[in-house]
Amino acid sequence: MAERIKPTRSGLFAIELLIAVGVFSLCAAICVGLFVHSEVMSQDSADLTRAVSEARSVAECFKAAGGVRTTEDAVKYYTLVKAVLGEKWLTNEYFRLGASSLANGLLSDILGEETKFF
Repeated sequence: MAERIKPTRSGLFAIELLIAVGVFSLCAAICVGLFVHSEVMSQDSADLTRAVSEARSVAECFKAAGGVRTTEDAVKYYTLVKAVLGEKWLTNEYFRLGASSLANGLLSDILGEETKFF
């Protein structure tokens, strides 16, 4: 009968060590994947936050600059909003030209004489 070869302790230790390294490598790969995914999500969030901040800044700058005061300016901004954003944005919910000087200017242009109603 052939003699059985007994496994040595060092051989079992090497196999156990290889299994542990494989498990840790798999865990590391999963963690790196999650890290990359979170970095992409963070960048997308930062881009959206920056866009909202810039949009608010533009709106505040426009208001601070005096807004729309003449009929010509009102027509320019009306046309701009219609061309860029579409008909939906031309309602009083989204687009407002609220200034008494503009209202007086529009009335003056319609009536053909200087009007100070507001």
